[in-house]
Amino acid sequence: MTIVCGTDLSERSRPAIAAAAAVASATGVPLWVAHAVGESFALLDPTAREQLASAVRDRLRREVAPAPGGVAVHHTMLEGSAHDALLSLAREREATLLVVSSRGHGDSRRYGIGGTSERIALDAPLPLLVVRDAEPFERWARGDRALRVVVGVDSSASAAAAVRWTTAFAAAGPCDVLFVHVYDEAEARERYGFPGGRDATTQLERLVERDVTAHVGAFPGLGSHAVRVRSGTGQYAEALLDIAREERAELVVVGTHHRRGPARLWSVSSALLHAAPCSVSIVPTTAGLAPQIPGRFRTVLVATDLTPESNAGIPFAFSLVDRGGEVHVLHVLPPREISEERERYDAVVVDQLRRALPAGLAERGIASSLDVAHGEVTTTIGSLAERLGVDVICVTSRRHGLARVMGSVVSELLEATRKPVLVYHPPPT
Repeated sequence: MTIVCGTDLSERSRPAIAAAAAVASATGVPLWVAHAVGESFALLDPTAREQLASAVRDRLRREVAPAPGGVAVHHTMLEGSAHDALLSLAREREATLLVVSSRGHGDSRRYGIGGTSERIALDAPLPLLVVRDAEPFERWARGDRALRVVVGVDSSASAAAAVRWTTAFAAAGPCDVLFVHVYDEAEARERYGFPGGRDATTQLERLVERDVTAHVGAFPGLGSHAVRVRSGTGQYAEALLDIAREERAELVVVGTHHRRGPARLWSVSSALLHAAPCSVSIVPTTAGLAPQIPGRFRTVLVATDLTPESNAGIPFAFSLVDRGGEVHVLHVLPPREISEERERYDAVVVDQLRRALPAGLAERGIASSLDVAHGEVTTTIGSLAERLGVDVICVTSRRHGLARVMGSVVSELLEATRKPVLVYHPPPT
C-alpha cells in the first residue's frame, strides 16, 4: 500500500507534496511523488528525451524531501498525460490515496480545477485528495491540532464510503468532524408522513438528524464528531459549502457516483472541486474500503392484515432481533374520522394484535408495541417505519386468497420505501 502524489514541479504543486508527506507520516505508508512529462515526450529525439528526463529527475530530487517519521519517499518520472499516468502508477503501487494540488501547470486553466484533478476524480477507483493548503495537514500529522473536517452525508453507498474513509483518516490523527446532511423538506414530509406547521418542522428535523446519526454510526476516530442537518432544495453543494465556510473547515469529504456527460452539471463533487475554499477529498464507492458489518436488527416493523397467514410473519419478525430490541406490530385500517366508535374498534384490533404475539418475549428481553393506523396501506407502513426509525420492514406475501392484495403491498413497498423490506413466505398449510 502506498500514497501517490502528482506534481507538475511548479510552486503550486508544493502544497500537495507537503500534505501527502504529512499523511504518509501519520499513516506510516510509503509515498511516491510523480511527474508526468506529457504525451509529446515520445516525439522527442533520444538525446532530447534523455536531457529532459535527467532534468526532471534532478528537479524531483530537489522537490521531494524525506517525510517525517522515517517514511520511505520515492520519486519517479512518468510518460503520458498526467491523468492516465498517475492512475496507472496508483494501480501499479496499490495506492490507497492519490494526492494532487488544487491547481497545476502554472496559470494554465486547462490544468486547474476542472482539468487534471477533475478528470482524475471522474475515473479514480481510489480516494483523491485535492490540496489547497498543506499547513493544516502538517499540524494534524504532528498532533498539534485537530483537522477541521466536513463530510457530506446522505443514504447513498458513495456517502457511506466517504464516512468510512473519514473514520479511517481520523484514526491516524485527531479530526473534529461535522457530518452534514442537506434534505428536501417537502420530500421528507412526505416520507415521514408529516403535515405542515412549525412544530412539525422541528420534529421533522429531529427525525432526519436521528436517521443521519444512525447512518453515520460509531465514530472510533480521534477527535470529536457531530451531525448537522439543514433543509434545502436542489442546492446541496451550495449548502455544504456554506457550512464548510461557517465551520472554517480545512477539508471537505464527499462521495462520488462518477457521473459523466451532462450529469456532471449536477455533481456535488465537481461543484466542490470548483468552489470549495479548502482542500477536498473525493471518495468513490469502488474505493475498496472495508464495509462495516451491521449487527442484528434493533427495531423491526411488521405489518399484518390479521389473517392467520399474515399473522405468521409476526413470530418471524421477533426472531430478527436480539435482547434489547423492539418489534412494532402494525395493522392498517381504511381512513376514518376520529370518533368514539373508531377508538372502540381500534381497541378491539389492538387486542387481536396482542393475541398474535409469540410467547416468552419478557424472558427474551424483547419489547413490543401494538399500532393501529388509518390510511392507505403502503403509504402508512412506509411513513410509520420512517418516523419510528426502524431498521427493517417485515411483511407477508401469499399466493392465494388475498395474495393479490398483499402482493401489491409488497411490490409498492419495495418501490417506494428506502427501508429494507423482508418478505416472509409462510410454509404451505
